[in-house]
Amino acid sequence: MKNQITLLLTDLIKKMGIPDLKVEVDVPEDPAHGDYTTNIAMILAKTLKKAPMVIALQVKEAISNQLSAIRQKESDQNIGKHSQNQSAKLSQMDILQAIDHVEVVPPGFINVFLTEASLITEMQRLLKSAESRGTGHATKFRILVEFAHPNTHKAFHIGHLRNITTGESIIRLLESQGNEVVRANYQGDVGMHIAKALYALMKLTAFSSELSDVEKKEIHQKVEFLGKAYAAGSKAFEEDAVAKEEIVSLNALIYASAQQLARERGIDPGTTDYLALVKPDYKDKLAEVYELWKETRQWSLDYFETIYKRVGSHYDRYYFESECLAGVDLARQAVKKGILKEDAGAVISRRGSRTGKLFSGYV
Repeated sequence: MKNQITLLLTDLIKKMGIPDLKVEVDVPEDPAHGDYTTNIAMILAKTLKKAPMVIALQVKEAISNQLSAIRQKESDQNIGKHSQNQSAKLSQMDILQAIDHVEVVPPGFINVFLTEASLITEMQRLLKSAESRGTGHATKFRILVEFAHPNTHKAFHIGHLRNITTGESIIRLLESQGNEVVRANYQGDVGMHIAKALYALMKLTAFSSELSDVEKKEIHQKVEFLGKAYAAGSKAFEEDAVAKEEIVSLNALIYASAQQLARERGIDPGTTDYLALVKPDYKDKLAEVYELWKETRQWSLDYFETIYKRVGSHYDRYYFESECLAGVDLARQAVKKGILKEDAGAVISRRGSRTGKLFSGYV
């Protein structure tokens, strides 16, 4: 497109009696200044002995006249698809049809605005073109890009889709320049949101009575059921003091379950005794919570995979919050050394910003 605009302007300058001038066309930094811009009028001012604005307006008028002639011809002849395909072979006709309008701004810039349809066509062409993916010559790096970050046991929402879109855009740009990119996804699979969901599945009849049937259903139905359980558990947490205490105990059991899974996988589980935080009458529920947590966690992860596949994204490494329990020990050490400090139940850093919360909950 840029080359075509350059050719169009070069032809117009030749008709003004300047045959050998190299026309330069740039993409303006501010989109308000058009899709392409040129300072050719300022360059020609000395040669033509005219003010840059006068020359710029001449160029604009010449382009506008050609645009008007083409649009009038299309209206009169009702050009069909075949005729449009024929005219597309002519580069000048093609670019004129792509131009929406031209503006002139002091001290003599000529700004070209393209039609929305032409921009879409150009984007499609670039996506199909192998040349559009050429690599640069800068030093190549191995780069980790972390994106998406959905929490298990909760709904996958538009914010996660935005994160995937942003991450994919960054990754594909980096890869187009020859970098090796490691795709990472950090997912929250422990915490109060899971305790609320499991409370509903274990204690609320509307959910516990259906659980065995739901286990036989498709993944989308399982996740829908899980989302409703989370909402019901959240409501109970806010409205029922007894339920709130039970959910807090379930939360500790979920962390204890995460420690058990970490040990099975050879990951440092940390030294925190989460069972000490559990109500006495809940301590014998660890095995039940462990199995239910693993099962419903997998429901979410399987569902996430269907979304990643649908939007054309994938990951090289999944990091889970349940794998990071040893970080609590590191936080405690940092508190002892004065690097971090405890504040209102959280371990925070005040360096570099007024408040920076790093860990909360069981520290």
